[in-house]
Amino acid sequence: ITSIAIFLRFASLLIGFAIQANFDTSIFPDEANFLVSAQYFFSGAATPYYVYYHNSLILSPLIAGLYALFGPSAFAGRFLSASLGALTVPLTYLLAKELFKNEKKALLAALFLSISFIHRFWTMRALADGPLTFFFVLSIYLFIRAIHSEDLCGFIFAGIATTVTILVKYPGILIYPIILFYLVVSFRFRHTSKRALIYYLITILIFAFTIITLLLSQFALSFQPLDQISYFLHILFSGSSNPFYYIFFPLELNLFWGLFFLILIGSVLFFSLKHRSEGDILLLSWIAIVFIFFSLYGASELYRYLLSAFPAVYLLLSHFFIEMFQKHRFAIHLQLSQKTLLSIFLGSILIWFIITELAFGEYLIPKRATTYGGIYRMSTWLNANGTQGTGLMAPSNALAQLEFYTNSQFEYFALSTSDNPTIIWNYILEHNISYVILSTHFPDTLSLPIWTIISANPANYTPIFIYSNANFETILFNCKY
Repeated sequence: ITSIAIFLRFASLLIGFAIQANFDTSIFPDEANFLVSAQYFFSGAATPYYVYYHNSLILSPLIAGLYALFGPSAFAGRFLSASLGALTVPLTYLLAKELFKNEKKALLAALFLSISFIHRFWTMRALADGPLTFFFVLSIYLFIRAIHSEDLCGFIFAGIATTVTILVKYPGILIYPIILFYLVVSFRFRHTSKRALIYYLITILIFAFTIITLLLSQFALSFQPLDQISYFLHILFSGSSNPFYYIFFPLELNLFWGLFFLILIGSVLFFSLKHRSEGDILLLSWIAIVFIFFSLYGASELYRYLLSAFPAVYLLLSHFFIEMFQKHRFAIHLQLSQKTLLSIFLGSILIWFIITELAFGEYLIPKRATTYGGIYRMSTWLNANGTQGTGLMAPSNALAQLEFYTNSQFEYFALSTSDNPTIIWNYILEHNISYVILSTHFPDTLSLPIWTIISANPANYTPIFIYSNANFETILFNCKY
């Protein structure tokens, strides 16, 4: 099963995204930030102010280490995420065995994760979400083993893994409330002992101090973690999120698939709430806390923010299917019994779910290559026609993409959307910027302050490259003074 996971992820990584048309043009802005910051780590230079680390302190240095092996490239940046994504599969198997003591449930959970189109999509990106999911599962697995053995050393190892998870991406801190809630509920149902709960509280005290020390270290402060945490909390409590977004999102992808998925997940959750085994309590806590936290935080494309909870979902699915098959086990008779019909129905659902994950799911993924294709094609033009050191101004969310595609050979300036036209005009003159790039949804372009300058001074701004896809527009202007 792990071999299947490796093949599915690395085959796509090597041949490019079939659904994205082109390997390079499918690089997301978030990916570009990690890839570019890794280049600066690799070269030992200071990272530009416009590069954002997306709540991860260690992903860029890790990618820089891969650059030393493969050279700076999108493949090197994505290799880490793809590798850890594949290794999450055997980890999920081990966690299932520890929770359910059942080989069949462990194998089925590992199979589900190995073929998951959402997990595959995000673990083939140079993003922190794939590594976060790996260390999330590792930390929970180590905590469960420590709880079962009531070994303080086991809790310390789990605390170390959780600290690494938080450094990979801040939402790793959700592991602590997940395990705490699980321990409290399990203690009430007499699944765990008081000693395990005490050891866990000791672990929290030790590693809370460790995490604060790491965040305040000189190396960490260069990433501005406190500013990132402040921004994260501001978004979390801004009240602008829709708590029902993730519930109805499957229906937006495809009505038929969405109904099937929601009915299946609803049935599994109802079964687990009714069953309330030790494994059910942990997995329901895991899913609920991640779901509630990110429902408050805000929407993400294709369940990206919820990726760390997907192993828990597949563990519950495998638990549900195996329990139902064992309960309604049947023998072949000339006349079909009620149990036989129910087993056939369950088998059909299982086969259909596997087919949708392997095949149909690929067509549900939003095609983004054309959306970002303008920056890629524009970069190709700049590489052929631009002069090294030329000043380029672009929106901050596209600037890292632009720098990655142009191999950092130009000077890059962030285009502000908050400054008034006069400030932007003076900034362009002061820094002798030769090209201005607009890349956004139309007609949002018309509301930008820079558009006011361009409209008022058409002789000073010549459009030399225009690329549009549906309502997403990318324009390159040559500045003349």
